[in-house]
Parts: sequence; structure tokens; C-alpha cells
Amino acid sequence: MAKLEFKADDKRLLLSVDTDGIKWCTLFIESDKKVVRLGSEMFEILKNKFSILQAAAEQKTTVYDGVSIFPIMNLSEPHASLAGSPTIDGVELYLLDINNKFYPVMKLNNSDIVGLKATLENFNP
Repeated sequence: MAKLEFKADDKRLLLSVDTDGIKWCTLFIESDKKVVRLGSEMFEILKNKFSILQAAAEQKTTVYDGVSIFPIMNLSEPHASLAGSPTIDGVELYLLDINNKFYPVMKLNNSDIVGLKATLENFNP
């Protein structure tokens, strides 16, 4: 099992990757000592889906629950959707969980987005 950690917005984005086979990984957000499991996906797909964040301001958005969002990815186990909402200096990540609860999970400024991309690109589970 390989682990990756990325810090931004006083939170940590955590990945736990099974290094056998398809490199199935589970994505978590930790804040205030509380860890929320967002869901799971193959590492390469997750890495590619996060690349959309670099063009957040250019994404076509739709309004959901009063927030302009664009889709980032659907996650398995526990079946959630991750979306982004463009901000002046980056993107705010939102989760629509298995219980249809929609809430913000993390803010990334433009330098955080560049750092996340580099972290994912340099990670070799």
C-alpha cells in the first residue's frame, strides 16, 4: 500500500493506493482531525480527472444547490461525485455523497492546483 498526502486550505488530501494490479486508490479529506472518505478510483484515472482543475475558470458550469459547479469525477465505494466551483484564484471542491448531501470539502488556489498536479505526476505507487 502506497500513501500520498497533499496539504492545502488547512486540510489534507490523502490517497491510499493498492500497489498491486490496477492501482485502486481511496481518496480522503482530513480537516480538524476528522477524516472523510470521498471514494475510490484507479490511480491513473483519478490523476487524469484532477488535471481538469488547471482549467477550472474555463469549464462550463451548471448551478446545483445555488453553487456554480463543473464535474470532476464520480467515485466508487461509497459512490460519491466530486465537483469544482471556480473561484477568483482557483477552485473549491464539492462532494455530493451517497446520501445526496452536497458540501464543500477543500479550496485550492492556483498554486495549490499546480502543486497537486506535480505531486500526482511525481507519485509512483
